[in-house]
Amino acid sequence: MGRSCPRARETLIGLFDRELVESQETVGVAVLGQFRDLDDPDAFVWLRGFADMDARRRGLEAFYGGPVWACRSPWRPARSLAAQGHAVAAKMFTGVPVAMWA
Repeated sequence: MGRSCPRARETLIGLFDRELVESQETVGVAVLGQFRDLDDPDAFVWLRGFADMDARRRGLEAFYGGPVWACRSPWRPARSLAAQGHAVAAKMFTGVPVAMWA
């Protein structure tokens, strides 16, 4: 689960939608969806899917080592909106690896 700074969740999700979804899909990362925590106005879950853990590694290396992250780096403004201490958890659901931004 990800956390935004207070009252910044929708802005952070908008940034992801606008800048990070298509650029990840271009390098083979499937963005499966995002879900708002209805009990916490600053929390959300963002799911990415991969065929297997090797495809996860390749996709993440291509994205984080690619031009979107390096040049335009939409993550820079996202950092100011995200709460500190986020983490990524890689989980297997029904045999398909899914990474959760949290």
